[in-house]
Amino acid sequence: MRTDKILVVQFFTANVSYGKFAEEINRRYCEEKGYEYYCEKDTQKIQKALEGRAATWYKPKLVLEVLDIYNPDYVLFMDIDAIISDTNQEIENFIDPEYDLTFTEDVAHHSVANAGI
Repeated sequence: MRTDKILVVQFFTANVSYGKFAEEINRRYCEEKGYEYYCEKDTQKIQKALEGRAATWYKPKLVLEVLDIYNPDYVLFMDIDAIISDTNQEIENFIDPEYDLTFTEDVAHHSVANAGI
């Protein structure tokens, strides 16, 4: 039985045509594994919060918002162009309780951390 509450978070705006597909794939995975899933799709809300900034800056705001709403033990943020393709894997396998934050390495080498996952 799962003891940690895990929340997977994504967002997209109306101009992202593939967003609904990624949302459906990741929502199903979460339902199968017993995780919470949240996807913000309110384009006006997102654009208002960004105040002209790049979409990357909505990520920390959204994570803070869902922390207050869902009170999870762990949050996995995923860009909407990311899907869980190996449904046999569980998110717990990637959690290290020694750390408060875990980032993926940016394999394109634009920066040290990839902001997409």
